[in-house]
Formats: sequence, structure tokens, C-alpha cells
Amino acid sequence: MNRRNALIFFCFVCLIWLAFIYVLSSENGITSSNSSNKIMYFVRNIIYKDFNQFDEKLKNVINRRLSFIVRKSAHIFLFMILFILVFNFCFLLFDYRMSCLCSLILVLIFAIIDEIHQGFVYGRARSLGDIFIDMIGGFIGYLIVYFVICRRRRNV
Repeated sequence: MNRRNALIFFCFVCLIWLAFIYVLSSENGITSSNSSNKIMYFVRNIIYKDFNQFDEKLKNVINRRLSFIVRKSAHIFLFMILFILVFNFCFLLFDYRMSCLCSLILVLIFAIIDEIHQGFVYGRARSLGDIFIDMIGGFIGYLIVYFVICRRRRNV
């Protein structure tokens, strides 16, 4: 694949991923919670085989904590992938350091836009904490890119 086609490909993939994040952010609070709860119940049933034997107070604590972990993990995953995709696009245009910097800045900008957008969706709220969580995802994406590139350099 030549450079021009690679740029078009990665630009397209980045836009598709951004659209996917936008669609998820557009879900109202109830729909979003239901989606997260399906995953949370699946994880809970794997971790706590005897969950039904717990008292109600403990069940509620477990459900709230697992729901929180699932929701924040989704933020981390989405923005980790976003960083990797944006980095691949930027790396076709710039050197490694500039690509990392541009990717982190673009991830931050989209995290902010995403939170502003969520503030206008029924049942959702803006959260500076979620921007921070999104940036953790971007930083994990950076670490993945860093270790992949370091490994390639050692093997060359």
C-alpha cells in the first residue's frame, strides 16, 4: 500500500472509530446503563459463582462497583484504540515524537468534545473525570505503540 492510500485508509478508519464513539455517547442514560449492565452481569457471573447467596446489601455494592469498572474500562478501551489509530495516521505524516504528541492532543480534544456532547444527551452528564479516564486510555495506547516500535527496532 502506497503512502497516499495508507493515509486515506487510516483517515477513514479513524473517522469510523470516532463515529462509533459518538454513537455510544449518543445513547441515553437508560440505554447506556442497560448495555453496561449486560456486560457487568456477564463478568459478575464469572467472578461470583455464588452471587445469589449473598445478602442484598453486598449484592448492591458488588453491582455498583462492577458497573463502575465496566463503564470506565469501556472509556479506556475506546480511547486506547483511538490513540493507536490516530498515531498510525500521524506516523505517515510526522516523525515518532510529533506523531505521539499530535495523537495525544487529538485524543484529548475528542475526549473533551465527547464529554460536552454527553452533557446534551438525556440521562447522561459531563464529567472531567471521564476526560481523565479517556486520557488514561490514550496513554495506554501510547505505551502499546512505544513497546511495539521498540520491539521492531530491536528486531531490525
